[in-house]
Amino acid sequence: MVISIPLQITSTLLQFAITIFITRTLDIDSYGAYVYVFTWATMMALFINLGFDQVCIREVPNMIEKRRFEQFYGLIVTILFVFIVTTFVAYLVLKLLLSLDFISLAPGAFLTILIAFVIAVNSSVNSFNNAFQNIIIPQLISILVMQGSYLALLFLWVASSRELDIEVTLVIYVVCVFAAVCVLLFLLIKRIKKIVGVVARPKLDPIPLLKASIPLVFVSFTYLINSSIDILMIGAYLEDSDIGIYRVASRGAALIGLILVIVNKILMPMLSKEMAKGNKDEAQKIVTLASTVLMGLGIISGLVIFFGASIFLGLFGAVFLAGEAVLKILLIASLADVFSGTVGALLILNRREKALFIINAFGILLNIILNFLLIGKYGIDGAAIATAVAILSTRIFMVAYVVRKTEYKPISFAFWKRNPINL
Repeated sequence: MVISIPLQITSTLLQFAITIFITRTLDIDSYGAYVYVFTWATMMALFINLGFDQVCIREVPNMIEKRRFEQFYGLIVTILFVFIVTTFVAYLVLKLLLSLDFISLAPGAFLTILIAFVIAVNSSVNSFNNAFQNIIIPQLISILVMQGSYLALLFLWVASSRELDIEVTLVIYVVCVFAAVCVLLFLLIKRIKKIVGVVARPKLDPIPLLKASIPLVFVSFTYLINSSIDILMIGAYLEDSDIGIYRVASRGAALIGLILVIVNKILMPMLSKEMAKGNKDEAQKIVTLASTVLMGLGIISGLVIFFGASIFLGLFGAVFLAGEAVLKILLIASLADVFSGTVGALLILNRREKALFIINAFGILLNIILNFLLIGKYGIDGAAIATAVAILSTRIFMVAYVVRKTEYKPISFAFWKRNPINL
């Protein structure tokens, strides 16, 4: 955990360095269009994955623990087949949306789907590595090969007096992610040979895997829609420049979420392993530690971000100072995420995907209605209010459900047993 934290911080700093470079190189409208493309590519990547990245984290430890190697290799074959089918379907869907003028994407369908594909592959390969408790090295590779090389290539392109437009920026991104995936695959194969040790005949039984993955993809999709519906609706009602300002402001508010990302990235595989062994007490100890750390660091970082909002936004250019109110409003949503602890992970690991989906679906509906009502009157500030209310509502429902329906306490401190709280 100690090693992973500086790596995650370095990764976040590189992401912001990349964003600052792009916002100061492209004009505000081009940056807004760039963000819109990535929003659609991320949604398509989720469909291409079809929830199998989450299935890997949950099921692979069980397969290895019980030496069901034929099922493990069957999972790999199933994922390869699913990726081929879903990528083709995603491409056709995006082409249809573009032909109907429902959306407008500067680079077109092919490049957008290519971005989605490499994102999906990277996510699945990382999930396999995490399932094998191989966490630190993949993080380091993502920082050096994917993010570091992306920033370096962007800089070299501009330094060579060439014009940097949306298409060039996206192509460079695809190349860097593909390079990182190749290295990660090499490490994963070595890990599999070391731990599994044998090459078993794949047991192809896709129906149970699909039954496990489809609820997860719906859950992940509701999460993504909840976090992206504001961008999509701003794109529908406002200008590309508004997308760009909103995106930078939301990145500032999401800084506090770095704490939750670090904790979940480290604890998700550990929780999965302990729960696979049936060690409920050990799993709860992990959750309690996480909750205490999240609350303490969340309060401190929240205050820093709130009072440093204008300084942060000024790094990207004077035009982005218009997003200060957005940043402060969305900070509420980020704090709700952090304070709710590992509630999402607990629901998935306890196989409560249906409840998670229903709660998130409610959040999506609320988010869409509020965005529709508020964007026209209040612009990007209205979108921020709608998103903050929706996210805060869903986190409250999630915590209440976990406390009532499982044996775990997502918000658990030392005083919990002395003063039990019944939600």
